[in-house]
Amino acid sequence: MTARAAELEVAVARTREAIAAADARLRDAGVLDAGDRVSARVADEALFLITPDGVAPHGPEGFVLAQDDATVVPHTPGGEVDDVALADHARRYRADAALGALVQSGELRIAGADLDAAVDAAGSARELRDRAAAHPPT
Repeated sequence: MTARAAELEVAVARTREAIAAADARLRDAGVLDAGDRVSARVADEALFLITPDGVAPHGPEGFVLAQDDATVVPHTPGGEVDDVALADHARRYRADAALGALVQSGELRIAGADLDAAVDAAGSARELRDRAAAHPPT
């Protein structure tokens, strides 16, 4: 294995751990429901990890490794992911090189420069949505 390949393997593993923790945190807080997704770019690569289809919780190895052209990296761990969701997230990573993570909660798409920023913004958006639902305009 080359040094570059080893560095990439470490970056993917770290991102898997971080995205699994973020996904669990958002689901525990009620921000994500079934069908909602989190994705995160792997370092400065044209790769990202995305929540697989199916019932949460997802361990780190369950997240799907994909390229920003919306193709799943073959021979890597991970579940299945809906083609439409994969293409949506991939398009956003291609369009914005500074995008580090994306949280999809219902119709909301919350972007962040990194996973922590996206998670924090998603939590804030959920609070605002809940407050608006509790106090509809008269």
